[in-house]
Amino acid sequence: MHNMEERNVQLEAQIRKLLKLPLQADRHAIEMTLGTGAAITPALQERIDRVNKMQLATDALMSVLSENEKMVVQRHVVDGLDWSCIGAEFAQIWGNENQKSKRSLINYYNAASKKMAEYIKENYEIFDFDWLVHL
Repeated sequence: MHNMEERNVQLEAQIRKLLKLPLQADRHAIEMTLGTGAAITPALQERIDRVNKMQLATDALMSVLSENEKMVVQRHVVDGLDWSCIGAEFAQIWGNENQKSKRSLINYYNAASKKMAEYIKENYEIFDFDWLVHL
């Protein structure tokens, strides 16, 4: 049982690593390279394929989350905001009566991490997630 928990923690860490990757910047750099008329070399094609695969995986993982979970993951993990900023953003969007405490936000974050890890475990045979371990 302890080993399974350890694997879950590792998987959740790999998911956070994936979500933090600067995929938009990579996509922009690729577009700029292609915009110069440069030929698509095998190395460039590999980079394009890698960025596309990671973007599709990120989109799939985010799609299993509720709106609140998605917002917390996006703003905390991807954008790097602290909990108080995210709580204030909830209040700004949905009114002060819907402001979330740090504890509530952390609960959303933990639930989201578990959902994404479960999605990967449940679909490991269907989709190739082996690359995720090697980020």
